[in-house]
Amino acid sequence: MVALAAALAVFQMLRTGIQVSTTQALIGSLLGRNAFAGISTDPAILLEVVSTWILGPLLAAGFAMAMMWLAKLILRNSRIGLVRSDAYTRLALLGSGALGAYSLGANNIANVVGVFLPSQPFPAVSWQGFESSPTQLLLLVGGIAMASGVLNYSRRTVELVGSDLANLSPLAAWVCVTAHSLVLLLFASASLKAWLDSQGLHLLPLVPVSSSQAILGAILGVGLLCGGREVSGSSLGFPTAITTGEHSAALPKTTRPRKM
Repeated sequence: MVALAAALAVFQMLRTGIQVSTTQALIGSLLGRNAFAGISTDPAILLEVVSTWILGPLLAAGFAMAMMWLAKLILRNSRIGLVRSDAYTRLALLGSGALGAYSLGANNIANVVGVFLPSQPFPAVSWQGFESSPTQLLLLVGGIAMASGVLNYSRRTVELVGSDLANLSPLAAWVCVTAHSLVLLLFASASLKAWLDSQGLHLLPLVPVSSSQAILGAILGVGLLCGGREVSGSSLGFPTAITTGEHSAALPKTTRPRKM
């Protein structure tokens, strides 16, 4: 019931063309189930999860702004030709796309199958030397379900992030996807958390974060670094323009944002 309620909420929001957080939908569904069943919710864990809804996009924006500034500085002082620069850009975009898919899987798989872990609906499988635990099968089914959603129902969301919010240049796109991926890995990597804890840096909880908010935070960070004029306030959900000084970022519906 928890998974179904979250799925229906996300599905309905996507049908209306709104970018939505599966993490927030699942947490809301879990809270509703706990309230219905009279089960208490651990306030410490809930606070950790909710805190990432603020920390995640802020970190992504900060990473994106720092990476964009550094990339522009390097390009201004380099003597790379146009053809070679284009080749490097294509390779960088492919690499950031792969990193983004990896980090998204590491983060969002918890939203898809986490609630099923106590019940373990699949048996262990052993066949011709191949062995798989119930958890591994659950993760496999969750991964297939996520890939199916990408293939069948992601176009509107891709258009929103890719062009409606801001028309990103190849460099800005690479920066945003990489910054978003780094944020997801920071909250999903047990090894990284263990290393940070060993250094006395108990900063980041190991919880699923909103990938939607992370990528939007990265795009907004790059947009603000470029003056804020190329970010569509209406796509962010603001009734009026995002302004930086006297410059407005609101765009008419017939006008596409300039590339950042």
